[in-house]
Amino acid sequence: MSFLRTAGPDANSCVGCHFQPFVGGGAEFMANVFAGTTQREPAVLSIDPAIVSERGSTEMNGSGAIEMLAREMTMDLHGIRANVIAESKRARSSVRLPLLTKGVSFGFISASKIGQLDLKEVEGVDRDLVVRPWLQKGTVTSLRTFTVTALNHHHGIQAVERFGMDLTGTPDFDRDGKLDELTTGDVTALVLWQASLNIPGRRIPSDNTAKIAIEKGEEAFSRIGCSSCHIPSLTLNNPIFSEPGQYNLEGTLHRRQVSRQFTFDLTSEGPRPRLERRSDGTAIVRAFTDLKRHRICDREKPHFCNESLVQGFAPIDEFLTRRLWGVGNTDPYGHRADLTTIREAIENHGGEARLARLSFEGLTFADQETIIAFLKSMQILPDGSSLVMDEEPVVPLPYQELKEYLAETK
Repeated sequence: MSFLRTAGPDANSCVGCHFQPFVGGGAEFMANVFAGTTQREPAVLSIDPAIVSERGSTEMNGSGAIEMLAREMTMDLHGIRANVIAESKRARSSVRLPLLTKGVSFGFISASKIGQLDLKEVEGVDRDLVVRPWLQKGTVTSLRTFTVTALNHHHGIQAVERFGMDLTGTPDFDRDGKLDELTTGDVTALVLWQASLNIPGRRIPSDNTAKIAIEKGEEAFSRIGCSSCHIPSLTLNNPIFSEPGQYNLEGTLHRRQVSRQFTFDLTSEGPRPRLERRSDGTAIVRAFTDLKRHRICDREKPHFCNESLVQGFAPIDEFLTRRLWGVGNTDPYGHRADLTTIREAIENHGGEARLARLSFEGLTFADQETIIAFLKSMQILPDGSSLVMDEEPVVPLPYQELKEYLAETK
């Protein structure tokens, strides 16, 4: 099968789009993918924004923690939904409750005296109240859903759980002569590898002046309002990753379809750095996100209003709050990966982020630079690192190991 840059297949391996700064990370602009082509038949050849949405490939580090946060938040929101129905029936009057989980507000939910739901005030999440932490639009529920879709789209490999006999009536859905191309166990292995990738940490230069600048920048980041969406840390009540999850839709393996989930501890297993476990058994996720969709563009700053294709149930001008914990070495920026610097990304914030951007623009250049220095300190670190390191991570150059071997054998 020939490669096709838009609709795929377009890569020999996942590393084709997830390699920066290490395997599992993000990619440069040249590795952008095109969302929406799977909605068209036959596959489109155009990258016109009216037909496809061009997206940068984001890093997967810390994804196990992010998914478990999303599941816990979803569970909270579903609990509130059940409560508002029960309270309205008990009181025989309408009831309105805030949709609040882990300090993040998703608006309000109401129910009439007979328990009929009113979802008009729900914000930043689909009306099924499932927090979807994957893709820039927040439209994919789980690593497993992401993986099964990406395998088909980018590699032309069909997973049995979505394309096999049970759902399609054939073991060769794409009629390429290869039966049952990827088993349920294969997908599980891929998901667990992604979920176990180390979490991003901090690189603090040994120079005292640089340290002071980073500290000032962290304080200013919160003071001007950036942390209202890029929340510095969220609490994960149970740091045990489990697979498969309970919110997967048809075509992706669901918890009820297995007799036992595969689990591992995000604080003690997998490559370091790992999540920090508190004395009460919870863990701290310093991801700088609220896992909520926001409108971040307006007429004054239209850069992030550059999509016209509806994806899922997300408005075209809303995007999931970017995780910042690896922002220091995962350039370029923006959902299209078309902004080359952190400053450009900040200066293009509009919509709900307008006031924070104006506050940033109101700072002196020197104070702005401290915020950028703080953001640059948050990086994906080499496996085995401590959560905070003071030296520059060594990224091996192509063929470096081969050159060293040849030098030793001379």
